[in-house]
Amino acid sequence: MGLMKTPAFCLKLWGIWPLETFEKYQYQQLYRAYRFFIIGYYIVFNISQTVECIRLIIHREPFERISKCISVTVTLVLMVWKGLIYLRNKIPNMCLEVTATERILNACSDGETTILYKKMIKLNNYMNLWIIGSSIFTLMAFIFVSFIDLATTGPVFWEHNNVSFMHELYLPINRRKYYIFIIFFNIFTAVESVVLNAVIQTTFFGLTVYAVLQLKLLSIDLKNLHLKNYNPEKALKGIIKNHQDLIRFITALKSATKYVLLMSFILNSIKLAAVLIQIMSIRDISTLAFPIFYSFMLTSEVFFLGWMCNEVKEGSLAIADAAYNSLWYNENKNVKVMLKILMMRAQKPLTMDNGPFGPMTTNTIVSTLKAAYSYATLMYHQEE
Repeated sequence: MGLMKTPAFCLKLWGIWPLETFEKYQYQQLYRAYRFFIIGYYIVFNISQTVECIRLIIHREPFERISKCISVTVTLVLMVWKGLIYLRNKIPNMCLEVTATERILNACSDGETTILYKKMIKLNNYMNLWIIGSSIFTLMAFIFVSFIDLATTGPVFWEHNNVSFMHELYLPINRRKYYIFIIFFNIFTAVESVVLNAVIQTTFFGLTVYAVLQLKLLSIDLKNLHLKNYNPEKALKGIIKNHQDLIRFITALKSATKYVLLMSFILNSIKLAAVLIQIMSIRDISTLAFPIFYSFMLTSEVFFLGWMCNEVKEGSLAIADAAYNSLWYNENKNVKVMLKILMMRAQKPLTMDNGPFGPMTTNTIVSTLKAAYSYATLMYHQEE
């Protein structure tokens, strides 16, 4: 199982896999129509939810209901924009590039390379499992709590304007008459949200894990440079070329995802604050399941983003250390000069930036959580 297997499946499911991968023109057109339906449906849903959120604010509905609506609306709108950015910036095509490189790694006979590759695949699989698992548990808790509200209220549930099933939606229809449609509509969208979240998270983490893997492999090659007795100069030229290719890849990835990271950086604090408000405001223990699982999902996203982006930075800087720790003093002048140039270039770290706010690192985790706590405390006291 490669780094891109899970992301590729999720990208295909949400409709943004490259059309050129389908051999027949008819399949391309069918998939294009499927993409239009999925994305169009999700956009219409977000518009309906945004309108309803504005209506709740205008009519001064209870703060708990408004905060829940804002939290879910912001999350879903953010996810659909991230998905569109992925499509526009051709992130799925980068996945194809990684898949092609993985074929070479799978055929590699070097023991150290194989061990590292398998280790990174295992790490990526663990992250994918946590991301998808936490999303599914959040979905199940969301559905469970919604059906509890429905069962508690009874058939008159659909006649009340101050309650909603799952999502707060503006629906100019008779809710009691079309309640089955509303239930299906909400559950289907919630499932699509899980798929979209898996698309965004697993794809980004798969690509960053690949970048970290390649950086570590470059460090290993530099460490073992003195073992290449046949022609260390030729081997070093290959390492430099791989380093340049990797710089281009990470720079392209940074450019394609910087606004995705920017939205995550700005809004994760707000989303965490909103869900903390829900937890602090809820008095019925049966309704705590959704906000608790939701907070776990958001917190894990914050940690994984900061950690993996920091690993890219640290891995790029480690190349200079690996070059310095090689037996460069035993090599000829040309090798020494090339190593010096490589070390100078590696002094500039490769980073994943959150827009204009600089690189995403482990410090971003602390900043996001501190901001979320501050927002939640402020809003909770204002409510009181």
